[in-house]
Amino acid sequence: MEPKKYYYKKYRKDFENFWKNVPNRNDYVTGEPLFKFAGLIKKNNFDTLSKISQENQPFFLSALGCTILIDQVIFTYFKEDYQRFQGLTKYPKMWAGWMNANPWMVFHQNVRLPRNINKDKIINEFSKFAEFFIKDLKDFFEKQNFLTASWKNVKKVMLNDKDVVSGKFGEIFKKILDNEK
Repeated sequence: MEPKKYYYKKYRKDFENFWKNVPNRNDYVTGEPLFKFAGLIKKNNFDTLSKISQENQPFFLSALGCTILIDQVIFTYFKEDYQRFQGLTKYPKMWAGWMNANPWMVFHQNVRLPRNINKDKIINEFSKFAEFFIKDLKDFFEKQNFLTASWKNVKKVMLNDKDVVSGKFGEIFKKILDNEK
């Protein structure tokens, strides 16, 4: 399946199934949807991804990581646009302890290995998804009329945010982002 087709045809349903299973709550202050990273870890007979086909799990994790990432970027750098952005997207936040978790944690070995998701396969699927998602983000920000969150500004802060570009998945994301005009 192609990333665009997955994202627009399957992801929302997969996310709804995930959201029913993962322990989640709304942030006490902002009302934003939150879930703990630990909820992604398969335990004994409990798996929050159990209703997502094995074939779709790499794209699901890619979409989840990317949506968490852009939500965090807008919240951190474009507060004046965040309420409107959150209203349009309804993207979740992932937290670990008392803080937001790095979105690339969705690919952690504790998430992948119990589900037999090969690291090379997920890197390949993530690369395809990131190419689509970055183009989709560009289109989204070019069509919206946010106060300061233009594509140029969003791209710039992502390239300069160490959490966005860190690790193997961050390096892939950065490389694709660097090539997007």
